[in-house]
Amino acid sequence: MLIRRASVGRNSVCESLFCGLAFRVLFAKVARVKVWGPMQIPRRRSSAETTSPPDGRVRDVLDSIRRVVRVLRVGSRDAEKRVGLSGAQLFVLQKLSETKVLSVNELAERTHTHQSSVSVVVQRLVERGLAARTRSRKDARQLQLSVTRAGRAVLRSAPAAAQEQLIEALGRMSDSNVAQLSTSLERLLDLLGIDASEPAAMLFEDDDEVHRAAAAKITTKKSPKGQADGGTRKRN
Repeated sequence: MLIRRASVGRNSVCESLFCGLAFRVLFAKVARVKVWGPMQIPRRRSSAETTSPPDGRVRDVLDSIRRVVRVLRVGSRDAEKRVGLSGAQLFVLQKLSETKVLSVNELAERTHTHQSSVSVVVQRLVERGLAARTRSRKDARQLQLSVTRAGRAVLRSAPAAAQEQLIEALGRMSDSNVAQLSTSLERLLDLLGIDASEPAAMLFEDDDEVHRAAAAKITTKKSPKGQADGGTRKRN
């Protein structure tokens, strides 16, 4: 099994990582909700599994996770402050702007995310007029995604998406190291009783605080001077 995992390509490994195998699960699920649902019972572990690693090593792992999560959260908050987008929305919009049109599947591949997860983010971008969905001329059954003029205007003043740093760092690691990291994270999820087959939401996109901050940034046109009462002033 380990041999098969080690041969996994870098893109599929990055996808499993980025979809939340580590950072979203540990930060969102472990920190804020119960790990096991009411009907789930963790399986009995062997004596070898119940042997705890040294405290220093556990702390090193937790500190590393905390630092990565912090970088991603700070980046998301910066995007919210500067352009009113969550980190995930900015990341998707930037990937979408790299080409003229993309299908949902192509966008999911570029963002290393499940199709259902990226669709949620796309819907929010469409609602804000930053992205558009149109029918393909070749196949009317297929939807094509593109960035609108308003979306490109937002991108001109937007910071770089923090997720790009994570993907680039994984790209600089060897295939064997990335495969080993993926295997270890999947093992951790198994011991936590978390179903890794369930599509994970994009990082922090399911955070209510993110949505409130993004909504607060939506600008509305002010009434022209002299029309605050809803009508034009009459000349004397």
